[in-house]
Amino acid sequence: MASAFLCEGRNVLPTAGSELIIRLLPLLLDGMELVVSPPTYGDYRYSWESKKLTVNAVSDIAEFARRQTSQGIGASQPYVYIVCNPNNPDGRMVDLQELQELLGLVTSSKGWLIVDEAYVETTPERSMSLMAGHPNLLILRSFGKFYGLPGLRLGAILGPEKILNKLTELLGFWSVSALALTTGTLAYSDTAWSMAMREKLNEHAERLDNLLQARGYKVLGSVPLFRLIETLKSEKTWQGMMEQGVYVRKFRGYPSHLRIGLPADDNSRQRLETSLGNLLD
Repeated sequence: MASAFLCEGRNVLPTAGSELIIRLLPLLLDGMELVVSPPTYGDYRYSWESKKLTVNAVSDIAEFARRQTSQGIGASQPYVYIVCNPNNPDGRMVDLQELQELLGLVTSSKGWLIVDEAYVETTPERSMSLMAGHPNLLILRSFGKFYGLPGLRLGAILGPEKILNKLTELLGFWSVSALALTTGTLAYSDTAWSMAMREKLNEHAERLDNLLQARGYKVLGSVPLFRLIETLKSEKTWQGMMEQGVYVRKFRGYPSHLRIGLPADDNSRQRLETSLGNLLD
């Protein structure tokens, strides 16, 4: 894994997916307050709120961090900042330079920056993994989304040795199956397959865009693995798709938004097109 992420082995801890780690983060980081910028992956908020910890929802994380830093050393409390890059569900991307600047602000206040890179395999050049080991940075990686094996339960957390050792104490020494580790090792080493898959995903995503736009849906955001659309009939669309056995994601607090995953092949795309067409009949 370390060679795939271009970082030192001591700064990588394989995990049984990233979901369990998200649940443990409030414990690892001593109950610090959380800062998020909605819409984003909701389990971070849930993990903090389930432990009666404060969550600060802000429109601009970097601006929030700058305001805290401007108060002077010792005047502001440390926070945990979450940036999903690419973001789920709208595909927002943050440049590496912006993330590095944010990390500098977070470090000055002795906080933590957590970069969730669950979808970064489609654009690996945007990963922060080269900075793995920085004392105020944690990076979460997911295997199953890009490689199409979510049930395998494999992921990784990249960070300083001290925090990874603390996490190992909580997880135990055999938290990831041998099957998952073997499969992951083979997959990460097959760079030719990864490059070909990125091209294939982009081609399929363009076809999905054409399909959605032809049906009158507005695409708000995307990564190659999904599209976020806007429709005034989102509840009807969601319900109608479910009745046809096609699952799309709706979001509490964003009633006009739906997330549609990338069809796996031509048959799946045809099934999606038929389902959307039936809604218009």
